[in-house]
Amino acid sequence: MSRFPHYLVSLLFCLPLIVVGCVPSLDDDDSSVSDDDDSTPSDDDDSTPSDDDDSTPSDDDDDVSTDVTIVGSYPEAGATDVFVGTTLFVDFSGPTSATPTLTGPGGSTVSFSTFWPSPTRIVVTPDSPLEFSSTYAASIVWTDGDDSMEFTTSDVGSTPVDMDLTGATYAWNVGSGAIVSPQGGEMLLGAGGDFVLLTGITAQNGSDLDLIGGLANTESTIPSQDMCVPTSELSGGAWAAGDDDDSAGDDDDSAGDDDDSAGDDDDSAGQ
Repeated sequence: MSRFPHYLVSLLFCLPLIVVGCVPSLDDDDSSVSDDDDSTPSDDDDSTPSDDDDSTPSDDDDDVSTDVTIVGSYPEAGATDVFVGTTLFVDFSGPTSATPTLTGPGGSTVSFSTFWPSPTRIVVTPDSPLEFSSTYAASIVWTDGDDSMEFTTSDVGSTPVDMDLTGATYAWNVGSGAIVSPQGGEMLLGAGGDFVLLTGITAQNGSDLDLIGGLANTESTIPSQDMCVPTSELSGGAWAAGDDDDSAGDDDDSAGDDDDSAGDDDDSAGQ
């Protein structure tokens, strides 16, 4: 009779012990961050706060907050050299309702109007220009919170320019500005703040200026006009809707008017 090897007997006895020892406990949370392995089906007990990996597929029981928060504003907190004719806005992470306030030097209340160009942006437009070189405090309360900040205005425009500006040219770095409406319109300005508008003054009548404009070629140190883009009239031109330029056959106002005769007054629809 052959003898059963004693080491096989030992192996058979050890195998059940190994199998039993490896069975996971229902109450543990092991190192796998994508599972939920305890006996409570409605919780989420791993180290990934943004997932929902329990046995209830339709719930969301982790630590992700659904509160609406501020994701951007203009001007930014602590901004300096803000133009006195600025418009302010606040962007939220989701649709909400909000009530802003604006106070000036000495705690004076600034009156303003508001509108929502989108469900997530509120725009604040002061009723009159702000004071030069002054600090303002803006605060806002919305459905899920409140916040406040300060900014300081510049002195640009505080000294009247008593001179004839005819023939002068100015470069405006439009790409560094902020589009109030529509929200996201800053994408139209080009990347990196490289959208520069040149304006030339062709005539001056008191405080009224006639302007022409064109895009600048920013590859050189001093911006020069991009000759591939035509110059446009920016003011005082026949393009302006509602002007009366008495030209036969022009159509420079609202649809439905009668503007076919030279010398007529064709600024009002229906005439």
